[in-house]
Amino acid sequence: MDEILENPARNGELLTAEEKKNFKRYLRKVDLMIMPLYCVLYWLAVMDRNNLGNANIEGFSVALNLKSGEFNWVASVLFITYVACEIPSTLLLQKIGTRLWLPLITIFWGASCILMGFVTNFTTAMIVRLLLGAFESGFAPGFIFYTTFWYPNAQRLKRISIFFSAGMFSGIFAGPIALGLTKIGGSLRPYQYIFVVEGALTIFIGFISYFIVENYPETSKRILDGELSAAKKLFNEDQKEMSQKKNITVKNLSALLDARLWVLGIIFAIGVIGGFTQAIFGPKVIKEMGYTNAQAQVFASIPSACGFLGQLLPAIIPNYAKKVRIGYILILHYFTTAALYIGLVFAGAPGLKLALLALANFALSPTMPLVSYWMTNNTYEEDKKSVGSAMTIMLGGLASFVGSQIYRDSDAPLYKMGHGIVAGMFVVGGVMTICLYLYFYLANRRCDRLQRELPSSDKSQTATAYINKANPGWRYTL
Repeated sequence: MDEILENPARNGELLTAEEKKNFKRYLRKVDLMIMPLYCVLYWLAVMDRNNLGNANIEGFSVALNLKSGEFNWVASVLFITYVACEIPSTLLLQKIGTRLWLPLITIFWGASCILMGFVTNFTTAMIVRLLLGAFESGFAPGFIFYTTFWYPNAQRLKRISIFFSAGMFSGIFAGPIALGLTKIGGSLRPYQYIFVVEGALTIFIGFISYFIVENYPETSKRILDGELSAAKKLFNEDQKEMSQKKNITVKNLSALLDARLWVLGIIFAIGVIGGFTQAIFGPKVIKEMGYTNAQAQVFASIPSACGFLGQLLPAIIPNYAKKVRIGYILILHYFTTAALYIGLVFAGAPGLKLALLALANFALSPTMPLVSYWMTNNTYEEDKKSVGSAMTIMLGGLASFVGSQIYRDSDAPLYKMGHGIVAGMFVVGGVMTICLYLYFYLANRRCDRLQRELPSSDKSQTATAYINKANPGWRYTL
């Protein structure tokens, strides 16, 4: 059983040999139900959201007669509704259940993608992108929250990493797929096929998702009693309740006043800025290096491939380290990314620029799953986790809105201003991560010291008052 990345204070009673077998069967069943479907859907979500960049170099802006700067607004307006609807969407998921909510939002965002192929001007493009943002908004935070019902803490980071890596995996094939779709020929313009075919595929997968997902382990007919019992034992180790919490309360919304979640959300958002700007503007930035449209579509898959490998790191590292400090890894990635973007400002040769762009995507990609894992592990109030997950992704959506304005046509072909802004943001992210890590570290140290100094009978009261009212043994994951 994989117990890596657990806080030592949370380790508890080990499973018996029979329970370990049952838990492995439980994990296999849950993984088969959740991971392939959610990875395919996230692959499609990222492609449906970012295919605007591929369509643009195939004539989208020209067909709509977009003026200078209007394409940036079409790209960014999606995130107004993406941010505004994330928390309501996640709360609705909690209320009505994943089995119904997931197919609904998937089918509607697929339909919005298809409509993008038929917009005729700036206004209609803005309206459809707003709809796409609203329907996609609950998907990623919903997945993060959904995993808390099905996986103990020690199992979640690997799954979150694989989930986010599907977005980068989408980028690997987005360019070649777009290039292939533009060659179909027929009554539609080349860029229209990109939106129509990819949106139709999303609707199809959304429809069949209704027959795959289930709401909770307790209500699943696939999970046997022995498997559920073993899983519950580990959930209890994490001080979780595998309960069907559906009530939306004021306590959920108290997460909005939690400074820790805002800091985590901003750190997450900075990572998103790097990934989003590469996804939307990568093909154009690469084309301006001196490549043709077709070459830019294909070469844009290189940074995406590196990003895909980078997002798998959080799933691989634990296999080689019994205890990994998330904070250390995040600090390394943020400052490395900043250094690579600074290199892009001064690089001259196209090959070197492409290499630095790819390495930067590799360095920044693990930040999103790592911060998501850090947030859910360090939010001990169960009622806050659904809103906390949505807050993190919500700020990521806001960051994407900001990121849409960083790379301006007026900065072409070198885009030094855009690269410099991204570098500065990652420096800020690294500094904020250091501060948050120190906060968690000092809080744990103080609680440990207070427990050592007081008599046994008072220790639980001290810990209760300082960090966690429900569980005196709880500590922040560093």
